[in-house]
Amino acid sequence: MKRANPIHLIGLLLIPSILMLPRCSKGEPVLEEDGVVLSMTASPSSILNFGDTALVTVRAVRNDGRPVLDGVRIQFSATAGSITSEATTVDGVAQAVFTSDAAVGTVAVNAASGAIGADGSVTTNIEVIDRVVEISSATLALSPSNIGSNGGLVETSLVVLGPAGEPLAGKAAVFSTTFGSLNSNGATLFTDASGRVRDVLAVGVVPAAVETIEISAVVGQLNETATLTVTQNQTPTPEFLVSPESVNVGQTVFFNASPSTDADGIIRDYCWSFGDGNTGVGREVSHVYNRDGAFIVSLTVVDDRGAAATTSQTVTVGANQPPSADFTFSPTDPRVGDAIFFDASTSSDPDGTIEEYRWSLGNGIVRGGQTLAYAYPGAGAYNVVLTVTDNNGVSASSAQTVTVLGNQLPTAAFSVSPTSPRINDRVVFDGAGSSDPDGEIVSWRWQFGDRATATASGRSVEHRYLAAGTYQVVLEVTDNDGGVAFETQLVTVSDLNPPTAAFTFNPTSPRIAEAVVFDGSGSSNGDAAIETYRWTFGNGETGTGTSIQHRYFAAGTYLVTLTVTDTNGLSASTSRSLTVGTGGVPNPVLNVSPESLTPPGGFVLVDGTSSTDAEDRLDDLRFSFRAFPPEGVTVNIPGGDLPIRQIEITGLSQGDQVPITMTVLDSEANQASATRIISAAGVADNATPVARFTTSPATIQAPGGTVVLDGSTSTDADHALDQLGFFFTAQVVGTTEIQVQGSGPLQTALIQNAVPGDTITIRLTVEDPLGAQNAAFRLLQVDQNGSNTAPVARLTSAPAGTVTAPANPSTPMLITLDASDTTDADEGRGSLNFAFNAASSDPNDIQFTIDNTNTSSPFIAEVRVVGLEAGDQLNFSVTVTDSGGLSDQDALLILVTN
Repeated sequence: MKRANPIHLIGLLLIPSILMLPRCSKGEPVLEEDGVVLSMTASPSSILNFGDTALVTVRAVRNDGRPVLDGVRIQFSATAGSITSEATTVDGVAQAVFTSDAAVGTVAVNAASGAIGADGSVTTNIEVIDRVVEISSATLALSPSNIGSNGGLVETSLVVLGPAGEPLAGKAAVFSTTFGSLNSNGATLFTDASGRVRDVLAVGVVPAAVETIEISAVVGQLNETATLTVTQNQTPTPEFLVSPESVNVGQTVFFNASPSTDADGIIRDYCWSFGDGNTGVGREVSHVYNRDGAFIVSLTVVDDRGAAATTSQTVTVGANQPPSADFTFSPTDPRVGDAIFFDASTSSDPDGTIEEYRWSLGNGIVRGGQTLAYAYPGAGAYNVVLTVTDNNGVSASSAQTVTVLGNQLPTAAFSVSPTSPRINDRVVFDGAGSSDPDGEIVSWRWQFGDRATATASGRSVEHRYLAAGTYQVVLEVTDNDGGVAFETQLVTVSDLNPPTAAFTFNPTSPRIAEAVVFDGSGSSNGDAAIETYRWTFGNGETGTGTSIQHRYFAAGTYLVTLTVTDTNGLSASTSRSLTVGTGGVPNPVLNVSPESLTPPGGFVLVDGTSSTDAEDRLDDLRFSFRAFPPEGVTVNIPGGDLPIRQIEITGLSQGDQVPITMTVLDSEANQASATRIISAAGVADNATPVARFTTSPATIQAPGGTVVLDGSTSTDADHALDQLGFFFTAQVVGTTEIQVQGSGPLQTALIQNAVPGDTITIRLTVEDPLGAQNAAFRLLQVDQNGSNTAPVARLTSAPAGTVTAPANPSTPMLITLDASDTTDADEGRGSLNFAFNAASSDPNDIQFTIDNTNTSSPFIAEVRVVGLEAGDQLNFSVTVTDSGGLSDQDALLILVTN
């Protein structure tokens, strides 16, 4: 927060007479009003509430400019917060430290010699500003805003702003949806420096009854909702090329959106945002950047039916060098109350300018500006961190320890029992909550607020009020080094019975970001009905209501307080401690089948479905796999985050070992890993079998039935089908029960107690007579859409596996894609829709032309490929969709060699 220059408010008393400074009987000088000029300043004049400080300085000089004698006592008071009660002059100067409390507004600070309020006193004002910046608005946007019935991905973007329209960073947001699944899976996300937080919604096949999908985002007290419209129109897919990807200032950048596609129409509009405030339109555009930095370029495409989608890439212009943070402070050995001057003018930026200076003073106080003056109210070692940010948004930090000598001030605190007393009740005031960080408290002095003589001393005292009303009770504590602190509370005395506060919370041992429900309905009335319920959650946040939900985003123990107030204005409070835990790490269990391969390789099933987590279900966990093959060995791992994959290993030699590591990530970002090793063993010239199987039906309707498992399409180059061993196993996520029966390549699975949404993993392991194994798996979904079952896609190619690169890259190569092995339990192959797709490792040079216009064979596609060179990889896939909208996909890889 940038501050204005301090405003000095000076009180003057000029009386034309001779200044007299006689000695009193104890030898202490006193200040007479005649011929003396008093002035007072506060630095800074604007501070934050909840413990921020300002240094108050009083100067007393004669008319001729000479300071008054040393040792003159100056008394201080303030209308809010706390201030050092008394200081003595040195060279005509007396200083005190003002500390803010929770209140905000203008605080009047008064100083005088002798009795407070006598002529000759002087006053200045300090503005106390609320430390918390409230959320003013939140805007939720979707891209695209509509989606086809076959589903897709939707980016959700929430922008959070403060009262002045400034972006708010670090604000917690939680996304939810009425259909589909969010990438965050209900976890808490936080806004970035631009006030933005993003999530991704994955939508599968949408039932006909669902016409709209509601996406909501909760941030602070705001709940924003956006509507995603479901249409029969398929959303276009935006893609674009950037050339070059890294440029210098003033260099032209070319953008090409030709790779964008629309499955059921044409793209009508191409809209560009270049990330520097400029925009453009058209399929191919160019742009020149006038400054360096990282710019997010966005392309939005709109099809001929109004469906829109957006994609983004980052273009780096220039190479920004980070700034250097450096500062000095003076004096280097300050004491409590001394003004310390911090100077960051030695910080620099080699290729730009520093735009922001941010100081963290080691006691929770954060300030801005190149220079800063600050006085610590207590002794201690404070870690001061300076963070500078340059004109490209890059930051750097530097830290130094400031050791403040002297007595640390005590803290005054007390309790009142009962909190809402009646006339003539015995009221107990207990100051046991007061503390001193570097000593002990030796004095407790009380003022009860009902009459001037109503005072007492002692840590715990009693008092009776003889009339109804609200009284200000002040506790003054003094430590063994003379440090003084104050605490003030208001006590309301009535002849009515107050209410009683009580509450429960559930769960009693919550985790980070878990919703905790606080219920104050157990509170009871006194002589009047309870009107308000006010909660403080122990983390600086508050709320109102009989029952309220709250989330904690850091582990720890919090003191939760409920205060109830009835219609007579009487209140009662109660507090309870709540401990928020972080949760445990997952327990990863990795199985591989087979554990060894015969050279040169084959397929291996890696399976993490036996992994567990104390807090999360298996489908809440995210799995990633990584291989560490020796030189010459290639491992192909399919993408995604499911717990089971079928990987392909090629290039094995006798004795090779391939470590496979699985990492499991839970919903709280805890992770753990497990590793298994695949060995190359067996007979070198024995070919590994290839496991393949189908399930009929491909999906099953709850509560169950019989599924045929057919592994007869498995092959082995060295052995006949009847020489192979077939082993089917099943694993379930959910409550479904399954029993596999039979032997050989054709077996059955009896499914019972199936619940819609459960997932069954069927795995086939094929073993030849020499012990070589290969495995395959399929996911069997428990269907909730009636009797329709999804098709089973199968894709082969000719040529397959590897092809030889042509001598001239411009020479075309023809590849035939064949999906004729595709099956569907409900309908014939002729009623299915086949969508072929091609991609490559070099999209800039390799071009594809796909032709599947033969209506008699829609499951066959001829692909013309131009631009092939050795080392390229070709990826082909087919998506098969039945008349009910269910689909399946199969893919294959072709390597280009010399």
